[in-house]
Amino acid sequence: MEIRGKHFIVNTRREDTAEFIKYCKCDGLTLYEVFRIIEKKPLFLEDHIRRFAHSASLAGVELPINQHEIKATVFELIRTNRFRNANIKLIACYPRDAQPYFCAYFVEHQYPTPAMFKNGVETVTLSAIRVNPNAKIFNTALRNETNEIKSRLKIYEVLLVDEKGNITEGSRSNFFAIRNGEVITPPLQDVLPGVTRMHVIEACIRLGYSINETNISPGDAAMCDAVFITGTSRKILPIRKIDELTFRVDNPVMRALMDEFAVIVRQYLATIK
Repeated sequence: MEIRGKHFIVNTRREDTAEFIKYCKCDGLTLYEVFRIIEKKPLFLEDHIRRFAHSASLAGVELPINQHEIKATVFELIRTNRFRNANIKLIACYPRDAQPYFCAYFVEHQYPTPAMFKNGVETVTLSAIRVNPNAKIFNTALRNETNEIKSRLKIYEVLLVDEKGNITEGSRSNFFAIRNGEVITPPLQDVLPGVTRMHVIEACIRLGYSINETNISPGDAAMCDAVFITGTSRKILPIRKIDELTFRVDNPVMRALMDEFAVIVRQYLATIK
């Protein structure tokens, strides 16, 4: 099981991890959200809870507990476990023949290495789309397929290409490109509204870079100066290869965004007492 630690939360009730087996499988709709804990502080927590609620709205359901209660469970989970730097997952399950329930728990994670941030990572493309892309809903078939590709090819991420031949997003990330100093990313309606994505766009605005939300085909990407992915665990992670295309990873705009995003993270964490 992916759960870590001594305790997890069911609705607003604390349980021992051994009891998680009762809740880890759901035969109906499952919504989820994942975010980082840095020095026991939840990063961009309010943004993640709002997106969690938005996913529920798009799926036509209500969250099992309210947003205030979810925030309280997160701090309770941090208090009763010893992790200082880790990831927390929130799930809302809607079984076919039982009452919906909410869980919050620490999960296994893999953060990119310093070498990956310095040298970039390899990716491949896959023709696939996520139904209802703005909602973070479990898609077991697509997750299994992309995990198998990453394991077999020993690459970091799989970039999804839609029926029009455009890169939409990664299997667990958002996609960006840089061309002539302009930052480009696929339109919001076609992708998961990533919390890191939102703050990278904030970094662009703070630094005065033009941001263009438009379709990007692999051919378009080939003409770009740099490409990168963003996500909860990845922050801003340079890509050095998409299929057979190679990219430079020392682009000054990308490196400036990486530095500015780190400033945004530090400023946010400083607001949590």
